Amino acid sequence: MNWDLSNNWQALNKQISAYHFGEISVNTVIGLMIIAAILIGFFYVVRKYVVPYLGSRRAIRKTRVVIYRIEVLTWAVYTVFGLYQLLSDSIYITSAILVVVILAGFNFWRDIFAGIAFRLENKFKRYDPVRYDSYNGIIEEINPRNIQIKTDKEELVTVPFRKLSNAIFIKRQAKGKLHSAQLTLNLGAKSADEIMPKLEHWIYECPWAVDNDNTGAKVIGTGLIQLTVYAVDRESISKTEEYLRQRIHAN
Repeated sequence: MNWDLSNNWQALNKQISAYHFGEISVNTVIGLMIIAAILIGFFYVVRKYVVPYLGSRRAIRKTRVVIYRIEVLTWAVYTVFGLYQLLSDSIYITSAILVVVILAGFNFWRDIFAGIAFRLENKFKRYDPVRYDSYNGIIEEINPRNIQIKTDKEELVTVPFRKLSNAIFIKRQAKGKLHSAQLTLNLGAKSADEIMPKLEHWIYECPWAVDNDNTGAKVIGTGLIQLTVYAVDRESISKTEEYLRQRIHAN
């Protein structure tokens, strides 16, 4: 009786360990999911808690580009490894799943891969003034599948990356043609030591300002600071000035 129970238990263990989705091993699927979760968590921590504290805006921008390229390469290797593991379990089931996934999300994958190519080229960044089709504006967001343009009429236009592949997408200005203005900002009750370190980041975040290292921010009196800002037109400079005043008094 004990011998029968032992054999039955061993047979059950073999059945559980050999259990497959079709012919794809559960262990393979779980292993790939764990690796994917680790990669997602790692790159999230790097982007969120490491890169923002590297120092200057230029260093942060360069590091973000490098991290993105490493991330793309890592996911490419992971995809090849995952496909190899799944194909080793079952060529037919894996191939069928791939065909279904590709056909069901054809435009999705076109956007994803065109977006990867767009970001790897690194020719455009957030807040760049651009022209697309009949729209003039600034790049509000660069998402995995699309790019959002805030037009001069304050409209938000979402353009899938697949449409940019066969369209003319232009950065509207050259650095030498920018408008500039010297602003004097009243700090109110805030101290210059508190506000000065934040100015560079605020200008970088400002939707209307063009990022430039020659701001020359300095204290010119009690509660007063002076700096130079750059934008594509005079209206954008006015909006930048108002934006900076709001950030000063909001913090």
